[in-house]
Amino acid sequence: MSFVNIKELHDRTPEVIRQAADGNPVFITRYGKPVATLRDLSEEEQEGLALFDHPAQRRAVETARADAAAGRVTSLSELLVETPKGRKRAR
Repeated sequence: MSFVNIKELHDRTPEVIRQAADGNPVFITRYGKPVATLRDLSEEEQEGLALFDHPAQRRAVETARADAAAGRVTSLSELLVETPKGRKRAR
């Protein structure tokens, strides 16, 4: 764990990023106060970010939020009744 101010980050960006990527969090300060943290991302976090950033996924989330806001929802108990027994789930 280390601290760098914004000027140091500007001057040593590649080195600071390497340090964070190696698993050593870097706290970025402005006027001596921490304002951000730079850290590595696990493979799982990278996959999640890539999936969420996909345009189709974003549209699906926006549609789901609009449906929920408009009351177009199905309860879990209703969904379970509608799902035929013995039917294999999609993976």
